[in-house]
Amino acid sequence: MLVLARKPGQSIRIGSDAVLTLLAVSRERVTVRVMTNRTVLLRVRDQSMALPPGRTAALVCTQGERLLIGPEILVCISAIQRGRALIAVEADRSIPVDREEVYLRRVQERG
Repeated sequence: MLVLARKPGQSIRIGSDAVLTLLAVSRERVTVRVMTNRTVLLRVRDQSMALPPGRTAALVCTQGERLLIGPEILVCISAIQRGRALIAVEADRSIPVDREEVYLRRVQERG
């Protein structure tokens, strides 16, 4: 499990398919946007929805809430503090998880 601190406007790249962006942080909840390059099933609370490729879903989550992206990625809002969220990502070791700025730097270095 990897835990990353994110402020509004910052993203996490999960594998080559999913981007999770923190849109807003309040005292008790966060708003996140999920975008994928393939159709995935999103599950949060007791609700599920199919997210088609290239489409986004904005979700409001509270501390401790879990979001399942497809069958292999679990995201948890671990903590909300000082205008940022601690986001835990659990995925198979074969799925890279990076802060968006790290991912973009790696892509640029590869040319």
